[in-house]
Amino acid sequence: MPIWCPVRQQAGFKKCPDPAKLVRGVLSIQTTRTECLRTCQGERMPESAFGNWLKSLRERRDLSLREVSQLSDVDHAYIYRLETGAKEAPSDEVVGKLISALTPPKRDAEVLRFLASHPNVDPKLLEFLRTDAKISFNEFHMLTTVVNRGARPNYETSLARIRRLWGDDDGG
Repeated sequence: MPIWCPVRQQAGFKKCPDPAKLVRGVLSIQTTRTECLRTCQGERMPESAFGNWLKSLRERRDLSLREVSQLSDVDHAYIYRLETGAKEAPSDEVVGKLISALTPPKRDAEVLRFLASHPNVDPKLLEFLRTDAKISFNEFHMLTTVVNRGARPNYETSLARIRRLWGDDDGG
């Protein structure tokens, strides 16, 4: 008989991978919602595109959380929560402070601003973006709008199609 986890059930999942957290299929009194979420997600928060990009910008500059905090005047714990996905959608003011502290190239700063207001961007798209510095912000923006019906996204193919469409527009 499967053990049901109410936290996972709210997220659309049925089984909890750690039956020890449950007593007769119900969360024990000592188990909090947060503990069950951590267990169900393997002690990780869901990956956030904004957090992923922010962390990569910080690591590129070899800065610690506290150093970025001092440079940006943003609390280091808040930056950590942004990076881990525990917090999303920071204010424009916070994003501006982080950009001025991290001094990324123009494209990377535009991507960070975009991700702050679009939390549902696939983190795998960011991995693809990192592999090619020639991808412009406009091309990245177009890639975020591509719909892949039931198939896994192939960003390389989508980018080639976008460039081909833009090439046709320029020529005609």
